[in-house]
Amino acid sequence: MNINELITENTNILEIYLKNNKIINNKINITLEKNKIEKILNKYKFKQEVSYSQYNKNNLLLLYDMSNDSQIVFEKNLENYKEYDNYIIFTYNEKKLPPYLFGCDNNIDNECKYKIKEYKINNRISIINKIENNNNSIFIIYKHDKHVDLEKNENIINDIIKNII
Repeated sequence: MNINELITENTNILEIYLKNNKIINNKINITLEKNKIEKILNKYKFKQEVSYSQYNKNNLLLLYDMSNDSQIVFEKNLENYKEYDNYIIFTYNEKKLPPYLFGCDNNIDNECKYKIKEYKINNRISIINKIENNNNSIFIIYKHDKHVDLEKNENIINDIIKNII
């Protein structure tokens, strides 16, 4: 994988989702089988589980942490994506915004509740286990900045992908 092919001048988040190659209703399936999830969870020591409620309105995302009552609002814009045999990569420009910009509104586009388990590789790279409606997915998140050593981070990500696929 070559991150340079995917990032733009505005990219600051890269998410790499493992795919299940069973296509359901002509959609990409990121729900992984239980044995695959367990293998990854045993290989990496994931920390505590955190529960979230997420609300989407237009391109705004309100993330409510149910364990400590905190709220974070993001504007998340898709910059690029690329699909491979076993994974798919999305690049985003994500901006943290003040919570009042989401406002009180009944016109919510989407609402979901999920749990996250995280394994931090370093300050920029984490492996995430997301559990939503008893479906498990695994993805790698990379927090990009144009001032970091991209080659080093790309090598770390490629090693992780080789280890978990």
